[in-house]
Amino acid sequence: MEHEDSLHYAFEMLIRHRTEVLCSYKQRLEQANAELVNLSITDPLTGLLNRRKFEENLQTEISRAQRYGPLSLLMIDLNFFKAVNDRYGHQAGDEVLKRVAVLLKACCRETDTCARLGGDEFAVLLPHTDGVAAEVVRERIHNECARTSVPFDGEELALSLSIGMASLPRDAANTGELIAASDADMYRVKQASRVEAGFRRVG
Repeated sequence: MEHEDSLHYAFEMLIRHRTEVLCSYKQRLEQANAELVNLSITDPLTGLLNRRKFEENLQTEISRAQRYGPLSLLMIDLNFFKAVNDRYGHQAGDEVLKRVAVLLKACCRETDTCARLGGDEFAVLLPHTDGVAAEVVRERIHNECARTSVPFDGEELALSLSIGMASLPRDAANTGELIAASDADMYRVKQASRVEAGFRRVG
């Protein structure tokens, strides 16, 4: 009987150990899968969503806004970015892009979509936000941008953004129209500010 009890105990311990190992493998697999999903939707430099995930979110929010509205889109272009890379190198350019990402996330809600579309182009999707409220967000980003600089190699590089804005249903009725209207407004802003080539230093 004692021998049988010992075998039974050893068997239970073996089963418990193997169960723990399998659970550990499962947790690591789930973590690895989650990391792969995150990598597939995230811009590796800035940590913002990438273009593919942005477009997916945009379609979802457009469909929702067409039923419940409203929805606003900010298209953002970094001024002077080529000058940064030419004068200070791509490492400085990367630091500028990362700082813009931090700024956008700080100025937006968790429910908003902040994305890097590529190069020096960013976008912010504002669900349940009409044109008046979106203008407040745009102004908030501009104000924060004016207070922000990027330290690099002993200098402080100032940020400059051109931000276009459009809202559904006020300015557009579908995805293509919303993007086009926001893009057009961004170029209007850039022309109105008479942005010239060069990158401003602070101090």
